[in-house]
Parts: sequence; C-alpha cells; structure tokens
Amino acid sequence: MKVAFVTGSRADWNGLGMVAKAFKADGRFDVAVVVTGQHLEAGTSDLIWNDGFARHDVRLGRKGDAPLDIAKAVGTGVAGLAGRLATLNPDLVVLAGDRYETLSAATAAAVLGIPIAHIGGGDVTEGSMDDKFLNAVTMMADIHFPTNDYSGDRIITMRGLGRTLVYAEGSPALDRIRETPVTVSKSEFCRLVEIDPSRKNILVAFHPVTTDADPAAQCREMIEALRAVDAGIVVLGTNADAGGEAVARLLSGLGVKPFQNLSAPMFYAALTHMDLMIGNSSAGIYETASFGIPVVNVGNRQTGRITPDNVFNCPADAAQIAAAIPFQMAGGHRPCRNPYGDGHSSPRIVKIIAEHFGVMHGATDRG
Repeated sequence: MKVAFVTGSRADWNGLGMVAKAFKADGRFDVAVVVTGQHLEAGTSDLIWNDGFARHDVRLGRKGDAPLDIAKAVGTGVAGLAGRLATLNPDLVVLAGDRYETLSAATAAAVLGIPIAHIGGGDVTEGSMDDKFLNAVTMMADIHFPTNDYSGDRIITMRGLGRTLVYAEGSPALDRIRETPVTVSKSEFCRLVEIDPSRKNILVAFHPVTTDADPAAQCREMIEALRAVDAGIVVLGTNADAGGEAVARLLSGLGVKPFQNLSAPMFYAALTHMDLMIGNSSAGIYETASFGIPVVNVGNRQTGRITPDNVFNCPADAAQIAAAIPFQMAGGHRPCRNPYGDGHSSPRIVKIIAEHFGVMHGATDRG
C-alpha cells in the first residue's frame, strides 16, 4: 500500500512526520512525502530529510500575505498537488491540521478519488480562518484521527459518522516530544539564543488573527504589555497567513531577531528552560503541558480548544496581559497532564489504517 503525506510547515510536520516514520518502520507501506507551503518559503524543508524521507516539492508561488495572495496560493496548491498526487498515485493521503495548504491537498486528493486520513480534525479555533479550512478538510476526509474525544464527537456530529471511522488517538506531536530528550543545558541554550540565564525569559509566538479586520491588532496589545516587562525575549517567526508581514514588523519592535524555525530539540529546550510562553500559537495549547511551562494565551485565535492547566487565557488587552505575565511566571513550571495524548499515537494510527485497508503483513516499504 502506498501512502502519501502532504506537509506545509514545521508545525504540522512535528506530528505528521512521526506518523510517516511509524508507517515506514512498519515495513508494509511505500511512503512518499510531498512538501509545500511555508516549508519551501521559510527554509524548513530539511526537517523532512532529517527524518529520513525524500521530498516531492510543490511550490505555491505565494507573492504576499494579502487575502487575495492566500486565495491564489490555495488555487495554485490544488493544481500543483493534484499533479504530484496523480503522478505518485497513492492508495491513501495523510494530512494533519487546518492550514490552507492542507485544504489544497485535501481538495486535490478528493477530486482524484484518493482516500484521505486526517489528523487533528474536530477542533475549534474561533479566531482563525483555519477553523473553516479544518471543517472543510474534515468533510472531505474518509478516516479521522482527532486528538481528543471532544473533537471526535464534533466530527461524528458533522459527518453523521459512526465511531468506526473516528479514532481519538491523541496528537502525534507528543510522540516527537517523547522521542526527543532535552540534552541542551540552560546555560548553553541561553548562549545559543542570546539571552541572559540569570533573568526571567519569555518565548513569544504570535500569528495573525485572520478573522479580524486588522489581523495584527491583538499583537499590538501584547507588544505594549511586553515592553513593560523586565525579561529576556526570544521571538519565533510568524505564520505565512494574511497579515503575517504586519505581525512580523510589530514583533521586530521588540528589538530581537526572530527565529523563523527552532529545531525540535531547541524548541523543547526553550519550553524546558524559559520562564513563560506568550502569544497565540497552537503549540502553546498542544505541546507546552508536556513541559509544564506557564503560558499566557492571548486573544481569541485558539478559542474553542481544550486548555491545559498550565495555560492562562487572556483577552487581547495590554493591561490584562501585563498583569497575567507576572501572575503566570510566579508559579513557575508545574506538573501538568497533557489532554492531547500520551506520546504513543503514531503506531496506533498505523495499526488502525492497516486494519481498515486490509494491509497484510509481508509488504515492503520502497521509499
């Protein structure tokens, strides 16, 4: 059985890559990885090489970050990904998440009649256009792997499906955490990212709020609050969404060079050694509980997701954010159950797909 994975960014590959590796390790599958979107724009496509896969690149030709640019990229993605998938001719396409690149891939696969397995459906993100993209992909998918039971119930309601096609096996991004021990010491980490280990240090990850008329408005409130805080700052690059360039300009006002991509070991070191994460990234919801780092989740971009106990949801108001930062840091890192899984999702997903498609033992992975 040939299985194709389509990945658009580091964020989806963290989990999707673990599932791809589990398929390859199983030995019964021919695995192909199609790389598109922000991977090719931001230079993160080496992550696929590092995980042991050849790449099939499809560029979206995005010219800017206006809504029209994103819409054109979706259309280009459908055409380019359809061509690539037609050439690869897989028996199954595996997708993760809610990005517009994922929407393009799902549309292409659905029109070609290729079954789709979708990871991470059923979530709600009220402050992002990705919420609509996620629901559209859910409607096109054939077998579903939500990260939690609540999201699984939403899929069943949306699709009118029985539970035989909906399997809440957790987030495979936690599999990568489990398999990636933090070996970088605090002093070495701080040296590498150029912060003072004797100070309080804050990790900033903010993306455009694409449902707002001004996608950068909530970021301005966060920036105002951060300027009043005596702490070192590490800024992660923003998503390639409508309004992304405006958000990036605002973040540059913090006076530190953003890291467009931290490798998994470095990102997990940040969550281990830094004192707070702030912003509106899904990583603050999905992954931070595994490290217990306190989080201030700003605004409504992630509204609707299950919130772990280490996360404080704060309105996009500078005064309230400024009060939330020391409140969260005062508690320090804390033991916390991650509601998104146990770090063993990937082999369960492979087993379910093998059983669903009747894959017999003895097949050999060719790629």
